[in-house]
Amino acid sequence: MDTLRARLTISYACVVLIAVAIISILSNVMLEKVFKQYVMNQQTHTIDTLISRVGEQYNVDNGKWRLAIIENLGLNALSDGLIMKVIDTDNRYIWDATVHNNGQCQMMMENIAKNMYSLYPNFKGNYVENTYELKKGTLLVGYLDIGYYGPYYFTDNDLYFIKTLNAILAWVAVGSIFFSIVVGALMSRRLSIPISNVIKIASEIAKGNFGTKVTATSSIREIKSLVQTVNNVSESLERLERLRKQLTSDVAHELRTPLSALQCNVEAMIDGIWEADTKRLESCHCEILRITRLVEDLQELTNIESEKIKLEKSEFALSELIHQICQNFEPDFQSKQLSIDFHDTLKENLVADRDKFAQIIVNLLSNALKYSAEGGHVDITTAGDAKSITIIIKDTGVGIPQEHLPYIFERFYRVDQSRNREAGGSGIGLAIVRALVLAHGGEITVESQILKGTTFTIVIPR
Repeated sequence: MDTLRARLTISYACVVLIAVAIISILSNVMLEKVFKQYVMNQQTHTIDTLISRVGEQYNVDNGKWRLAIIENLGLNALSDGLIMKVIDTDNRYIWDATVHNNGQCQMMMENIAKNMYSLYPNFKGNYVENTYELKKGTLLVGYLDIGYYGPYYFTDNDLYFIKTLNAILAWVAVGSIFFSIVVGALMSRRLSIPISNVIKIASEIAKGNFGTKVTATSSIREIKSLVQTVNNVSESLERLERLRKQLTSDVAHELRTPLSALQCNVEAMIDGIWEADTKRLESCHCEILRITRLVEDLQELTNIESEKIKLEKSEFALSELIHQICQNFEPDFQSKQLSIDFHDTLKENLVADRDKFAQIIVNLLSNALKYSAEGGHVDITTAGDAKSITIIIKDTGVGIPQEHLPYIFERFYRVDQSRNREAGGSGIGLAIVRALVLAHGGEITVESQILKGTTFTIVIPR
């Protein structure tokens, strides 16, 4: 379990780490691109503003410049990384930043170059100087030379912003990794506990300890489905094991009665107690026939359940088949004062194995005949729609307790635990019915109430 949990935690952490790394890289690239464009736009805006404001400092009336204001503008531009030179129309320098403070200009250029190379080791930049016209209204009053480190540059504030942004992204990545480890550990625990329980229960099932169930729960749909499936398998195997043991006991009981009778009769005739006359031999022959019928029933059920059965399908009128079977049962029903009604709303023919279908109806009617008291009633109803055909056989017999309903289609299973063959038969009839219905691709269900009767419903797809 620890290995599974560790693997799940590591896997989850790796996925989150890769996702965070990709997001961080893409975010860094996109933000840097956007910021670079912003810096270039801001640089263009600063130059345009500077051109406009310097041009306004020329006094048209006296032909002089306001040098104090121009100096302030030049010093402010220098702090923004721009080296400004103002030239009049006669090419005379009005104000020059390199003359005013050449050392500061050199230091500024070196600092900007250092910033750019610290961020981009392969950055290709140099000093750029552009000349712009200065106008007072429409009058050309001079020229403005602006030099800077191009094609673009980052100031100390810009560089601080970028480094801070990268640091934030790095801390976000570290925090995401830590968070992913914690969340991964919690999620892996939620995943590993039920899975480990499933593995444990599966090992118990493999050892033959059926009936054990997974008790761990999970809100994850797939794991819930896995747990439910394993529990269903465990219950099914437990039920099959119980039925297997019951089958062994039932087969032994079914064979013991006729074999004991044969043994007693034969030993008595060998010892001379009974004479081996026709009556005694007929009694032995009846017991042999009982064993033969039991073996044949078992063989038939085995062939059906092992898919060896071959359905000889043909189109026939189901209503006529049921009506004919009811006529054959009429003497038996009359002798027990039972009434039988057939309600037919099915007008179409059925495509199926006619003989096998007759066996289904015969077995169910025989069952109704055995368990219905005198004066009872049996209803047979057929109906159909575009997709299926439905046959309902309802009796007013003794009914079946609810706890026995899930098992009545199992071979040798009888509600009457005394196993009286005269009352209950071999216990294979309903198993054969279910096998034949399934062979036709249909399904059979049963509903019953004690002392009120039982209803069998068969649905066969068209």
